[in-house]
Amino acid sequence: MKKTLFSAALALTTLGAAAQDKTLYFMKRVPQSAFLNASSNPEFSTYVGFPGLSNNSFAYNNSSFAFTDVLKKGTGVRKDSLIFDVNGLAGQLGKINYIRMDYASDIISFGFRINSYYSHFNISLKTTSSFEYPKGLLDLRKGNYDFETNRPRTIDLSNLANNSIGYVEMGFGLSKVVNEKLTVGARLKLLNGIFAAKTSRFKSNIVTSDDFQKSTINVDAEMLMSAPNLAFTLDTDGKIKDISFNSDNGSEGYKFGSNLGFGIDLGGTYKLNDKLTFYGSVNDFGFIRWTQNGYRLTSKGSYDFNGADITPDENGDIDFDKAMEAIADTLKTKFKPTQTNAKFTTMLKTKAYLGATYNALSWLSCGALLRGGFYGSYFDPALTLSANATPFRALAFTLTYSVYHRSMNNVGMGLVIGGKPLQLYIVADNILSRMVSLKSNGGSSVSIPGYTRSLNFQFGINLQLGSRAKKQPAVEVAPTPATTPATTEPSSL
Repeated sequence: MKKTLFSAALALTTLGAAAQDKTLYFMKRVPQSAFLNASSNPEFSTYVGFPGLSNNSFAYNNSSFAFTDVLKKGTGVRKDSLIFDVNGLAGQLGKINYIRMDYASDIISFGFRINSYYSHFNISLKTTSSFEYPKGLLDLRKGNYDFETNRPRTIDLSNLANNSIGYVEMGFGLSKVVNEKLTVGARLKLLNGIFAAKTSRFKSNIVTSDDFQKSTINVDAEMLMSAPNLAFTLDTDGKIKDISFNSDNGSEGYKFGSNLGFGIDLGGTYKLNDKLTFYGSVNDFGFIRWTQNGYRLTSKGSYDFNGADITPDENGDIDFDKAMEAIADTLKTKFKPTQTNAKFTTMLKTKAYLGATYNALSWLSCGALLRGGFYGSYFDPALTLSANATPFRALAFTLTYSVYHRSMNNVGMGLVIGGKPLQLYIVADNILSRMVSLKSNGGSSVSIPGYTRSLNFQFGINLQLGSRAKKQPAVEVAPTPATTPATTEPSSL
């Protein structure tokens, strides 16, 4: 059975492993919060996650625009249609932009406490996918003529990149209560890569001659790929004509134990006093080395474009669609890539957290969190404020407000219901995004979050056993008895 390259690309870009970290970080009752801060200790001494149900998270993040920034209702004869506002999009873009999707699901997870130590173990499936593009990509809409200088305009299309990986994570974490103030923890992770698509180089531009007689398209691109059962169809020149996934290639299939990697999480908690606690952690510092089913795809060349063939037919009609298809076919033929076997390394997307909580009441605390994600060529910061309440033993909720992606409408919420033996939790980093309906020509419609640049959702069910975590008692230091001078009796000779 074969699947087209389009289907494979769609799978890579619609799956993608960041949880709802800005809200979940404050939810100490949930065992999965230890995945964000390795020093975190759950409420009960033992937990077991239900296979496939204990932790499922999906995250969509757009650095620059919401759907309603670019999709607008038309006016006049187009009032019943949605139009794509290119100028509105241009006003939202930064120098480098990205769209990212992440997905994670725990297959097995459990944890337990022994004295001052807490350990936890997980086997999880994770995928992350991101598409990066420069603001200069929209220069295509301005054409190749610079009206200010009356000269040709060079259009730079460089820095386009697609980076996607999927892997199985086996993690073992251990935290230690050092004393009544300090708790530290670490989690070691063995990674087994499944698929990867990494743009290692992309340079491209369109240069127009001074007499405007031709435009030259230059491309120098390289992508690294690894996936089970990749099959390449080559033309007579040895260039790639088609890529598919062939399940009949058993020898080229996925093998557990190949494409190995390593990661580490570090965390610390410092309780300054009964009111104020500080937190810090670094997650996903690591890599995957792709040694199986690895390929390097390279495309390099130039093409002189002299215009489209819009010669009228015998009836005097001009077929613009045919002219555009001819150009597309020429470009595909001109820039066909070549492939060679390759081994390569991809880095995990490292994230750092620094936060604090203040216990205002016995059942209410407030918090602040600085989060930074390192995603290749860009840095992804966020600031989050929270209110965390436990009005009843079997109910806890967290409300957060985040400044993220240059937007200020990110309100999140986390809800925990139950405790021993069953706990249900639901987390979302954005709950106020109003849905909009997109209608197709056939009359069907689909609802999408129209007013937010991020959409994150996570839920799970845990089985909790054992006793509740005990608060560390204050250590009382016994007063030092007053020292009295010793009476020295004279010794007899």
